[in-house]
Amino acid sequence: MKNAERVTGTKKMFREKRFLQKKRLLAVLLLTVLSICLVGGCGSKPVSTQDADILSSYIGFWRYEGTPTYVTINDQYQWATTDFYGNQLDSGVITTDENGLNLSRADGSFVSTLAVTDTGLVDGGGNTLVPSEGLVFLPTAADALNQTIAFPGNFGNVTINYPAQMNAYPYVSYTDSLGFDALVKNGTDDYYTNIMIGFQPIAGYDDNMTKGLASAQPYLENMMQTLLQNMYGANMTQFIGANCIDGGDHYSIVGSMWMSSGIFGDGSSVPLRANMEVRYYGPTGYVMVIMVIAPESRLQNYVDIANNMLTTCAYTAGWSTAPKEVPQAPPQDAKKSDSASDDGVSYYWYDSDGDVWYWDGYENHFIGYGDSGYIDDDGFYDYYDDGYYDDYDPWSDPGDYYDDDDWDYYDYDDDYAYDDEGWGDYFD
Repeated sequence: MKNAERVTGTKKMFREKRFLQKKRLLAVLLLTVLSICLVGGCGSKPVSTQDADILSSYIGFWRYEGTPTYVTINDQYQWATTDFYGNQLDSGVITTDENGLNLSRADGSFVSTLAVTDTGLVDGGGNTLVPSEGLVFLPTAADALNQTIAFPGNFGNVTINYPAQMNAYPYVSYTDSLGFDALVKNGTDDYYTNIMIGFQPIAGYDDNMTKGLASAQPYLENMMQTLLQNMYGANMTQFIGANCIDGGDHYSIVGSMWMSSGIFGDGSSVPLRANMEVRYYGPTGYVMVIMVIAPESRLQNYVDIANNMLTTCAYTAGWSTAPKEVPQAPPQDAKKSDSASDDGVSYYWYDSDGDVWYWDGYENHFIGYGDSGYIDDDGFYDYYDDGYYDDYDPWSDPGDYYDDDDWDYYDYDDDYAYDDEGWGDYFD
């Protein structure tokens, strides 16, 4: 009996020993698998130190030479291309080999290779990329005006703000003027864009600018035509229209026109539009001139940028367009037009002296003395303009032109002229 118990105990001891050995072996196997996962990553391709060293030479922003495109590479083995308008064009993942980087999309389709050269990078097609400090896009009206520049010459105490996405420089062709161009315009439609803001000398207008906007209008038109001839000559190929504005401390005339593509001097045939504004700030001997030139598809963007910039220019001469005190609001019993405006708020009205004002819903603008015209149910009839005084939309489709009693269009080989009772032929 004792021998049987001794045999049974021995068998039990061997079974327990074998169980412990298997348990230890399983633990070793588990530790080995865990170590492999931690070092190489379970189910993923290991990233070697060599891979990371290759990638480090490429991380950052790159710009194609001759093509308006950026390539961005990050340390997560990802890439993206972006155009100068801020649109993402393509993106994907990166693998490395002894020749450099291989760019593929997320679906695995191959795009290109990139290799380091002495000057930057070169892609699989032989195109060169150069380093860029960041992604600089073409300017928009939403950009912050975080740069400041003073005007040159006689107006050094006047400053204006502009966006960091633009170059600013003294305009060579005109004194007392500044030019503004996009920083990264090469290879885009914006190559043929420019904003010019400056001060141009005038003479002989002051005596005719103190009787209200209606009286001033033909002289503002004369002023714009003379400046266009002196500054641009035959490069202005077609005038479209103009609009006169009372700015309170200045008169403004805004005109729209077509310009010759040869104005940039590079043989281009790109059709160009322009928007010109002339601001008369009183008897200073100068007017402010704002000229925006761009392809038609990009003109409004740069007009909006220029208008934003002008809000930061505090230039004024302390002059008022009204030759008499401006009333806060029209009197309740003022004689006024019934249908001067579609908004039902603004209208023309007579003051107690019989002079004509325009109430825009917020403030009054002096239009003219009583002998400059009269008010009826259709608005204000302007003796100077021989018609009803209204605002003309300076924006027009290609090929349109403005042709009323004040402006006549002829092709640029002929003349631009005021009507027979006006200021005559300025384009000999």
